[in-house]
Amino acid sequence: MITKIGVYRDQRKKKPWVVRWYGNYDPATGQQKRYSKSFILKREAEAFQLQKGGEFSQGQRRDKPEKLTLKSFCQQWFKTRKPQLRIATLKGYQGTIDRLYSYFGKDRLISEITPQMAAGFIAELKRLQKGKENKPLSNWTRKRVLRDCKIIFGAAIKWPSGIPLIQ
Repeated sequence: MITKIGVYRDQRKKKPWVVRWYGNYDPATGQQKRYSKSFILKREAEAFQLQKGGEFSQGQRRDKPEKLTLKSFCQQWFKTRKPQLRIATLKGYQGTIDRLYSYFGKDRLISEITPQMAAGFIAELKRLQKGKENKPLSNWTRKRVLRDCKIIFGAAIKWPSGIPLIQ
């Protein structure tokens, strides 16, 4: 897979500086999709190149969002569950969702989260309180987060198209 992000000069365009990068490999076509963005100034193009490189090194998507992301799924799921649950339960779910965002990133596709990644998430759980991040997490909290994740991802399996099923 080609991971290069380049800045090129194109005299034919009104905006002569172009940043080009490749998307993820598509096994159906056997190729990577190419993306580009044009700029008037070279320094703008170089700044965008650095920004894209930083996003890719953090594990963000190379392609445009076409499928269900963790953030959009959690928002839909939370909205459908909100009328059915108590405030304290909703706060617990929101804490679990915040932990998922910080570990996987909001732009991670739901379909990309593997059981191995989920096990790594549970193994690396830490406290959210400032100043107490290094203290061990209680077994009760770890089990509560695991239970919440099972419920959330169980719904993700039932919502393959991203459309909530009303129960």
